[in-house]
Amino acid sequence: MNYEEAMNFIQNTSKFGSVLGLDNIKELLERLGNPQDQLKVVHIAGTNGKGSTLAFLAGIFRESGYRAGRYVSPASFCYEERFRINEENISKEDLCFYMEKIKKISDEMVRDGMSHPTMFEIETALSFLYFLDKKVDVVLLETGMGGRLDATNVVKKPIAVIIASIGMDHMQFLGDTIEKIAAEKAGIIKEGCPVISYNNQESVNEVIKEKAKEMHCKVTFVNSEGIRVLSESLNGESFSYRSSDGRWYEKIEIPLLGRHQINNAALALEALNTIRNYYCISEFQTEDGLRKTIWRGRIEILEKDPLVICDGAHNPDGAKSLLNFLQNNFTNRRLIYIMGVLSDKDYEQMIQILTPMAAKVYTVAPDNARALSSKDLAECVRKYHHDVEERQRLKECLEEVKQQADKEDVIIICGTLSFQNELKWRIETVERFQKIVWHEKYKETYERLQQLEIDRKFCGHDIEHFLSVARISYLMILEKRLPVSKDIIYATALLHDLGRADQYEKGISHEEAGAILAEEILTDCGYTREERKFMTDTILRHRDMKEESESFASIFYRADKLSRDCIHCKARQECYWPEEKKNNKYIY
Repeated sequence: MNYEEAMNFIQNTSKFGSVLGLDNIKELLERLGNPQDQLKVVHIAGTNGKGSTLAFLAGIFRESGYRAGRYVSPASFCYEERFRINEENISKEDLCFYMEKIKKISDEMVRDGMSHPTMFEIETALSFLYFLDKKVDVVLLETGMGGRLDATNVVKKPIAVIIASIGMDHMQFLGDTIEKIAAEKAGIIKEGCPVISYNNQESVNEVIKEKAKEMHCKVTFVNSEGIRVLSESLNGESFSYRSSDGRWYEKIEIPLLGRHQINNAALALEALNTIRNYYCISEFQTEDGLRKTIWRGRIEILEKDPLVICDGAHNPDGAKSLLNFLQNNFTNRRLIYIMGVLSDKDYEQMIQILTPMAAKVYTVAPDNARALSSKDLAECVRKYHHDVEERQRLKECLEEVKQQADKEDVIIICGTLSFQNELKWRIETVERFQKIVWHEKYKETYERLQQLEIDRKFCGHDIEHFLSVARISYLMILEKRLPVSKDIIYATALLHDLGRADQYEKGISHEEAGAILAEEILTDCGYTREERKFMTDTILRHRDMKEESESFASIFYRADKLSRDCIHCKARQECYWPEEKKNNKYIY
């Protein structure tokens, strides 16, 4: 089975719909050898915050040297994203291998008179097979919808069950009251398993307590009174926390924005306290993991001039969290909304919550089969806001709004997680690149380099030089029409001379030191294995390339030289560069 065949197979299973119940998934897994019974699983259910909580835990496990498998749905940017180990997606080769194996078993089930497994059942089974074969240390397992009858609920004895924030969503399947929904979510609680819960409203907490009591489980709630917000900014947040068992966290820093993310981080800390017996995780690793957490599309800053923010809030509770963030940060700025929603969501209540702060609203149709048309959405918005315009697609609308916006305006893209895939090109570029300059290792090394070169007469290695190399490289790449992204070019430029600090202090070549530093920083910032190799190879070769080559490394070498003004350098006579390496021209 090749990749195209694998995708055709899984997409064709959508015709079987979503079936709540465990009989089919149990049969499928039985025929596959019940891989889920051989894994350590942390199982989470909830309406909002599931993904963020697991992202925090995944970051902690990664920084502690463990292999954490994470199964989430839906995917934001590519199908393989559903199955991740330490922020690395499953390879296409592995995906095809497991799809072929599951297809064979699915066909056997149909021949035996049983129902064909649904898409979600197949994906759930695939995740268990993949994580078992890759020998992960822990599986972070997110329910698809509900809990009690969700396909993921085949796990017999998880090491911990987490209940995240619970609100009104999927009412046609889960119930028309928050207590009924809570009961469905609490259905993942297993006999004797420790339970950690978000501190929801009291009626919800009572449902969780009753279920935990029934299953003879200890239940721990986030200590909301123990949270103290220390700082909130557009660069991240910090808080202190006194956990339910008295453990004190003096200062926790997280990059995710919004007060609700502090609550999600506290939930992750409580879960970690519960499962520490299985793993060796220090406080330093905990803090570092939280600080480096990556979770896209959740109140995410895409651009800063003007400010563009994307949030995947797709239900009323998510809308309230977004509103809280906007009220805390932008009461004196003009807000322009670009909204799109799915037709099966409670979008009218979301509109009621969000639009009072908007100066203007644009409606678009997300790229999703369940999308509400921009016209129908606009008609609904007009019930609550007077200034509404319809547009067809997000990308074109965003460019139009940016051109018209003033410098202090804030553009908010919201209403659905489907927007993440449409914004993939922008999110990946901005997020990963910005994380480089915020990385602790980058900041520490850069500051050390500037101190070491404070008395240097010759051309220095500072941010001005890095950006000059980036800009010249970018222009040359455009001229040559080479397939190298702007993100990759700028990231390489930021890192290429960073190793000079180690060259001064340890005597090793700055190319080698820079490549080692780049590998560490780029891994933490979410660059793939192939991207990292491409950039580190360029850094290793950026001083000895042949100019006539048309490779990126050669262009980068030339740009590095062209960034220097040797003609007017006051230290020209003392410079140890040979004349043939000096830049004596302003055009190439």
